[in-house]
Amino acid sequence: MRTLVALGLLIGLCAPATAQDNVDRMMEPDIQTGTRFKQAPETAQEKEARDLQKRVARCVTYRNKKQVRQLLIHSDYDRIRFEEAGIEPATMFDDLDVGDCLGRAMKHSTYRIHMRMPLGTLRNLLTEEVYLMDNKKPMQLAADAPKYLEVREAERRLGPRAGVLAELADCVTHTDIAAADELLRNRPGSEGESEALEALYPAFAQCGLETSEDSNLDKSMIRSVLADGLWARSYYDSEDFLAAGEGE
Repeated sequence: MRTLVALGLLIGLCAPATAQDNVDRMMEPDIQTGTRFKQAPETAQEKEARDLQKRVARCVTYRNKKQVRQLLIHSDYDRIRFEEAGIEPATMFDDLDVGDCLGRAMKHSTYRIHMRMPLGTLRNLLTEEVYLMDNKKPMQLAADAPKYLEVREAERRLGPRAGVLAELADCVTHTDIAAADELLRNRPGSEGESEALEALYPAFAQCGLETSEDSNLDKSMIRSVLADGLWARSYYDSEDFLAAGEGE
């Protein structure tokens, strides 16, 4: 049986309750799953910041479908293999029209805005949008679907942290793919997002995710980890992947 490294997951997926500058924390009453999960209320500005990121990522995805797909195929949660993806890191934002999409995503009342985003963060936001673009309806697993996708470890040469997060995503999406899918179909900061996340608590506990009493789950990272897991299940079971013989 695989064992998820609880400490490593805590570092990445949870934040101290005292970190007031974390825009993606959450807090919810205790549940009887053997693990305590909490959600923290967000300010209107924090919700808008996450929603703005989503609007920008959606614009980028639909404008650059081919390039974005290549980006995902040749990357993982922690690393982009730029040469294989055919992308120049220095010009990636310009090549993917991020600036123009940001301008279009701004509210009419917004006079000026400046967004700083690491390339890896943009990649993870795009993963969610590609999954939703390719799966207009919730994805369903076959009865014999594997719990862990060994193929993506072989294809992507995942590093230690990315490998652990991939195992968590594989386990959660296998345990409750409906709830994972529902999380991505709700807007960041919405009541539906909180409800979908709460529905995932039993799967988190079953898959070995633990939090300490003074820590909270990071909403943005949970979304991006599960998006990576859902996209991987969708992609590695797709006709494009199978036809290319990449799984052999």
